[in-house]
Amino acid sequence: MTRVYFATNRAPSPRSNPTDFTAELSSIAADEIWFGWADVDSNGNATGLNVPRESDDAGAGRHGVTATFDTLRQQIQAEPADLMFFVHGFANTFRNALARAAQLTGFYQAQGSGPLCPFVFCWPSLGKVIDFGSLVGEGKSAYRADRDAAQRSGIACGDALIRWSNFGPTLPSQPRRILLAHSMGNWALRNGVQSLLQRGQILPATRLADETILAAADEDFDTLTDAGKLQRLCGLTDRVTVYLNQQDVPLWFSWSVMANPLRLGRQGPSLPAGLAANVAVVNCSPVVPVDQADLDTHQYYRRIPRVAADIVQVLKGTASDAVTGRRADGGGRYTLPFTG
Repeated sequence: MTRVYFATNRAPSPRSNPTDFTAELSSIAADEIWFGWADVDSNGNATGLNVPRESDDAGAGRHGVTATFDTLRQQIQAEPADLMFFVHGFANTFRNALARAAQLTGFYQAQGSGPLCPFVFCWPSLGKVIDFGSLVGEGKSAYRADRDAAQRSGIACGDALIRWSNFGPTLPSQPRRILLAHSMGNWALRNGVQSLLQRGQILPATRLADETILAAADEDFDTLTDAGKLQRLCGLTDRVTVYLNQQDVPLWFSWSVMANPLRLGRQGPSLPAGLAANVAVVNCSPVVPVDQADLDTHQYYRRIPRVAADIVQVLKGTASDAVTGRRADGGGRYTLPFTG
């Protein structure tokens, strides 16, 4: 059983005493956020959903902040663990997102990461799984809806992230703070970071995380060198590690079918020479199967042990050029070579 904490700007169902959250934005306010926690079993089933009712910011629609972080504090004091803030990708329901956060935690811990305490920002994806080959029309519609929802979740994502980030240093154990975004979650993260910047909630000394991992990022390939995108993130975290796969099928869909620019998680950064010194780029292409019907080409960060072994070393703070199993390609770029 894994306890997963969450913040969500999805509409609660029912509103009076939520037992779930829908695929819609809150009908009260676009930046309304609900905080809480649930226990997720090994089959991905969430039980004991706790959604505190109190509103912590008068009139601002932030529900359950105090109770959630008080509970998290008690857990970390009893069982020290590093903190992991996870932003999920396309086609996840609320409960899917909780299950994914729990599965990631178990996967990385099994690979030797040490104890992790997951906290997921759950933006209102439709949760539809699309066959990109045979249902292109439906895929376009669901993709556009999710992308719009992720963009509109910027204020909520930024609010949840800064609260989580500020919470870590208050703990006596001083846990490492790990920010992990997958797929379209990187687009939500971009809008979250930009919202914090625009509202003046990021100070020169702000550090959102010790480690930031951008996995299979459905983000523009120039995002880390554009101040209007995610460039500023590089100065808000000790290290950014980008994981890419050149055969990523959903990112091909994002670029080719949806006419987005080249994707960070498929092509890598557009201007590698212009990247901040604390950015590492890891090409996972050689170790990711290309014939998997279950989209391992996009889910390798949580399904391929070779990739997980690399990520675990990053989680533990191993210097980029000291991570074992990589081939250094120069300029902060690395490859996970196929070994047979």
